[in-house]
Amino acid sequence: MGSPIDGRTIVITGASEGIGRALARELDGRAARLILVARREAPLHQLAAELRGPTEVVPCDLSTEEGPDQLLAALSPRDVHLLVNNAGVTVGGAFGARGIEPVRAMLRLNIEAPLRLIHGLLPHWRLRGEGAVLNVASVAAFIPCPGQTAYAATKAFLHSFGEGLGGEWRLGVEEGVDLRLTTLAPGSTRTRFFQEGGIDADRLWKRMQDPRAVARAAVRGLERGAPLVIPGLGNRALDLLLRVVPRSVSRAGARWVLGPLARGEATLGEAWEGSRPESEEES
Repeated sequence: MGSPIDGRTIVITGASEGIGRALARELDGRAARLILVARREAPLHQLAAELRGPTEVVPCDLSTEEGPDQLLAALSPRDVHLLVNNAGVTVGGAFGARGIEPVRAMLRLNIEAPLRLIHGLLPHWRLRGEGAVLNVASVAAFIPCPGQTAYAATKAFLHSFGEGLGGEWRLGVEEGVDLRLTTLAPGSTRTRFFQEGGIDADRLWKRMQDPRAVARAAVRGLERGAPLVIPGLGNRALDLLLRVVPRSVSRAGARWVLGPLARGEATLGEAWEGSRPESEEES
């Protein structure tokens, strides 16, 4: 396989904002065509108008039962090479304090949609002899997250699924088909996702990653065929630390940081801010 990007048709879900929007801008001018997918149509058209290369807008709610099939039907005439599964959502607070329907919608969007889209595109990739996937998970996949329990579990699933499926493809189970899968595991990134979680933008935004930097890291990882990309030195250090410390320590740390969120005593931003040493100064 040559470049999974240059001269290719690329589908990006969740392209209306955040990392998905940054990925569209990063891939613009290199892809033969970008197919932008999200639930809200207006931001997609706005983004398409800003891009230089050929684009196509496909509004689709992948959190619904019929959403993935609708998208696959829309993609069927297209020669899709790279699928970017970026769309995702969180349901915060204590698990038992929420109704189950928002959680089920999150499971459909964060887990079921990527699986169904990959499975649905596989026959096309077998015919053309190659294909590629970028799944957007999170560093939350590596740690327990009280107050974000089900969300973190969806990202852990996506990470494990990516490692397993990528391993199958490297073993050659799809004989004669060159398939690649990269999982992106960003940390806290400046997106509306975190604003809705209660992050204080003025105090905490500057310590988060710029989605443009995350997108650049993802593209570099895709091009070198990396199975896992963790953008940011701090996030990679956290990953290494979690590999060596006892699981009981990581659980205790997560309870300390996110306990107020799980108990409904703080927003996500307040829980994060409250876990910092009192002597730490703003930079």
